[in-house]
Amino acid sequence: SQIGLKLLTDSREGGQIKNSLGTGPSGEIYSTDVENRRAEAFVKVGIVYPEKPFKSIGNIVDVAVHELNSNFGLKSFDANQKSFFAQSIYQNTFSATNHQYKIGVTYRYEITEQKYNLESSSLIENVPGIFAEYTYNHHDKLTTIAGVREDYHNEYGWIFTPRFHAKYNFTDNLLIRISAGRSF
Repeated sequence: SQIGLKLLTDSREGGQIKNSLGTGPSGEIYSTDVENRRAEAFVKVGIVYPEKPFKSIGNIVDVAVHELNSNFGLKSFDANQKSFFAQSIYQNTFSATNHQYKIGVTYRYEITEQKYNLESSSLIENVPGIFAEYTYNHHDKLTTIAGVREDYHNEYGWIFTPRFHAKYNFTDNLLIRISAGRSF
């Protein structure tokens, strides 16, 4: 298991100084101010089965809050983002260790509120999903990975994302890779 906490605070100022030549269109000195504050906490808990080291269950939960306040000259942009992510994955092999598979579920929930000058907007994303992946390894010469995932996005509906990767090692210094798939 692993537990973590990340904290960030960052403040930056820039622009012209009072004795600089030239001013903005309104006669004011141009300046920038950017403040970031972020807090993130995560927990990773897993089990590896001692009698079968390729068999495992892993779980991740991640929560984050991010706040941005900024001014660029006469323009301002502020944003707040709150996010939650959870994933559970089961991994095992078929008859031999060169045939591995993974299956799992994910859930992402995010709220983003933005304000540009006087215009405000918000976005809520609610995305549960499932996935499966199969890996074949032939004597460390040929490795293929085929995967699919299905997510449901509250705004875009069902999203199917297949993928396929293959790698063949001719020698230690010469290999070829092929990838195909779809992303979102």
